[in-house]
Amino acid sequence: MLRIGIYILCMLSWSVIAQELPDNAADALKEYVNMREGYKHSSTKEFSRTEQFTMDDWCYAMQKKFPDAFETDYAWYLNGFYYSDSEEHILAAYKKAPKDERVLKSLFGHYLTKGETGKAKGVVSEIAGFYSKNTLAYYKDAAPQNGAILASSLTDAIPFYILQMRGEIKESVKIVCMEFLINKTYAAPFKPSLKTGDLEFFGNEKAYLRKAMNLGGAYLSTTVSQAYLSGNEENCYLVGLSYQFKPADQLQSLEMFWKKVAVRNLASLSLTSSEKKLYTNYLPPLLTLYKLKKLKGEKDATLRNAIVVLGEKVGQTKTVNGILAEYD
Repeated sequence: MLRIGIYILCMLSWSVIAQELPDNAADALKEYVNMREGYKHSSTKEFSRTEQFTMDDWCYAMQKKFPDAFETDYAWYLNGFYYSDSEEHILAAYKKAPKDERVLKSLFGHYLTKGETGKAKGVVSEIAGFYSKNTLAYYKDAAPQNGAILASSLTDAIPFYILQMRGEIKESVKIVCMEFLINKTYAAPFKPSLKTGDLEFFGNEKAYLRKAMNLGGAYLSTTVSQAYLSGNEENCYLVGLSYQFKPADQLQSLEMFWKKVAVRNLASLSLTSSEKKLYTNYLPPLLTLYKLKKLKGEKDATLRNAIVVLGEKVGQTKTVNGILAEYD
């Protein structure tokens, strides 16, 4: 075992020296983030040993080349993958770059992993400024009336938290950031309501979500990759901008969702490219509702028009018209 340890240390030392970093810390961080994003998998939050070693090496190289840059501290924080011992890195990054959007969002997330809601609320006004009205409106529509909503990452979870801290989502609704479930301090309070028992999320994502949705009645945001539902697809139904395990009445749930959407002035929407990607998620539940109504012999011209308008807004007119033609 000692020999293996020495071999690994030698390999790591060689890799650090061999890393060819950009000439400035900003580009080095950018390349690290791109590397990390490229390593992410569609149905697990886990990185392979090789992927983790490569990211470790990059951070060591940044530490050597840019020891005083906030980008180095921030890279180390991300590399710590939300474990408790990564606190020193995000606090150091924040001290050096208190206005950086990435650092502020991560600091907000760090407070959440520690259960320090008061501190998180202290920076929520700054965080909210990074999100458009359209984005926040989407997440407001996506929030359930009760229970828990499972979001994929910090990026996906922050809008839910902002709305809840503003009083626009009920405090009783539990917002669960899947990316943070590796942190035991963060995960522990959710065990009773999600009914996941002693099952760890990391490395058991599909089984964990199956339990949380089946036994705990949690909703899974449609912004989460469908790959996480593999093996459980037949039991999960769209009930709006989320999936639910065997809902008592899918039609009723979709009608309640449509009532929220119907009051929006969809024709006036002006969407950025990222917002278009987000708003495309409205189409599947609304099309499903339209289909279910048609099967009952009901005609809903208002719903149909809303679907057409949304299709135009997100650049999916041809696809939407083809589906509506099949249903009609």
